[in-house]
Amino acid sequence: MEKILERLRNNESIDIIESPHYDIRVKREYCSPELSYNILKKSIPLQIETPINNKFRVTFSHPDTNKYNLVIVIFIIDLNNIKLITTFPESQSKLRSRS
Repeated sequence: MEKILERLRNNESIDIIESPHYDIRVKREYCSPELSYNILKKSIPLQIETPINNKFRVTFSHPDTNKYNLVIVIFIIDLNNIKLITTFPESQSKLRSRS
C-alpha cells in the first residue's frame, strides 16, 4: 500500500476504480471525490491498518477540519490498479484510541 500511495504522490499512472458504495459515501459531509483524490495524491497517511483480503484502511488528516480525519478503504487489485471501496470522516479521538 505504501508503494502505491507513493506512486500516486509522484503522479505515476495508477488506475483507480470507484465502487458503488464509494460513490454513495462521497456525498456525505466532509467527503467528496475531489477531496479523496487530492488526499491520495498529496498526503502522507497517518495510519495504514493491516489489510483484510487486500483491503487497506488508510487514515489521513482532513485538510478542512481539526475535528475529523478522513478514512479511505482501498482494495489493491495489483500494483497498477486499485479500487476505492468507501470513505468516511472519523473523529480524531478514534485514531488516538487505536494507537
